[in-house]
Amino acid sequence: MNPETVSAEDGKLITLARSTRARGAAPEGAAVRDETGRTYAAATVNLPSLQLSALRLAVAMASSSGAEKLEAAAVVGAAGPGAALDPADVAAVRDLGRAAPIFHATPDGTVRAVLLPPGQPHRPLWHPVPQQRFQQPGQPAREDVVRGRADLRGGPPPVLADH
Repeated sequence: MNPETVSAEDGKLITLARSTRARGAAPEGAAVRDETGRTYAAATVNLPSLQLSALRLAVAMASSSGAEKLEAAAVVGAAGPGAALDPADVAAVRDLGRAAPIFHATPDGTVRAVLLPPGQPHRPLWHPVPQQRFQQPGQPAREDVVRGRADLRGGPPPVLADH
C-alpha cells in the first residue's frame, strides 16, 4: 500500500500521530481510531519507573475509554528504513482490532509500511454510506416537510411523485 492509497481518515490518523510526537519531542507518536470514529493519540513514555511505547499507550487509552474495537492505527517514528514494529505493539492493536491496518510512517508522514492481518488482501469498508431518506437531488421539495406538517413518528414518509 502506498501513500496514494491511504484514505482521508487514515491520513488524519497519521497527522495526529505526527503532531503528538512533535508536541512531546518523543521518539514515537501513535494514534488509533475506534469503531465509533473516536481517536486516541499518545507519545512514547520513558520514565525511570514506567516505559510505554506510543502505540501501546494509545491502545490502552482507547481500551480504558470503553472502545470495543479498533478500526486503524498509525505509528510515526524516526526509525531507519526497514525497521519493524515491536511485536508487542502489533499484538496490542490486534487485541482490539483483528482487521485493523497499522500504518508505519516517517516523521514527515510518508507511509513506510502498512501491516494487515494475515489473509486480508484489502481493508473492508466499516462505515457504509447512509441511504438518502427524503429528498433526492433534482426531486421537488416536499410540501408536507416544507410547511412543517410531516409526521415522522411512524418512519420515513412515503415517496411523493414528481409534480
